[in-house]
Amino acid sequence: MKNLKVGKKLWISYIIILVFLAASMAMSIFQLMNMGAKVETFYNGPFTVKGAANTMNTNFEAMQKSVYRAIANTDSAITAEAMENAKKASSNVQEQFAIVKEIFPGDPQIIANLEKHLAELAPHREHVLELASQNKNTEAAEYMENHNIAIIKNAQNELNSIIEFANNRGGDFDWGSSQYPDPGDCNFYNHSHSQHCHLYRFGHVHYKKHYHTT
Repeated sequence: MKNLKVGKKLWISYIIILVFLAASMAMSIFQLMNMGAKVETFYNGPFTVKGAANTMNTNFEAMQKSVYRAIANTDSAITAEAMENAKKASSNVQEQFAIVKEIFPGDPQIIANLEKHLAELAPHREHVLELASQNKNTEAAEYMENHNIAIIKNAQNELNSIIEFANNRGGDFDWGSSQYPDPGDCNFYNHSHSQHCHLYRFGHVHYKKHYHTT
């Protein structure tokens, strides 16, 4: 460098600086694109699933309030309005379940159980509303207590598992990387007795999350 003229030295310095600047800009753009992809994954993964599950819970409550209102009133107009509201809430539950079912990457047994509970609930709800429309309010209330309430609680337990999964994976942008054991891989994994053993994968580490009996 001692034999080079001052002008050439400056040009070489500028070129080196430009190379480092270009490399830095390229790295920054790559990191921004990577972060954008992660944010999109988060929004379309844990955020969306949790939102849909919470909306399902809210509509379960709205549905039950409407059913109770239909039972508690003898005014045909109020009963009809309450029945319509209950049906709308039920439709909302089904719409949100379709979202959860499509993108939830967790234990498929949770989705299967939830779908079963929703299918079981539908005819019982219709029967209660039919009784209410006939002003058979005592029969409707007794039937709902003996049939609907337990099914809804079971469905909400599954929803709570989905919400917990989404909360645990909220900071994990690798949304679709979960692994789950076969039934024989976990002593507590016995869905026939309404017990759940969920195995979640965070990176390369496996955690048994929770055990509960419903």
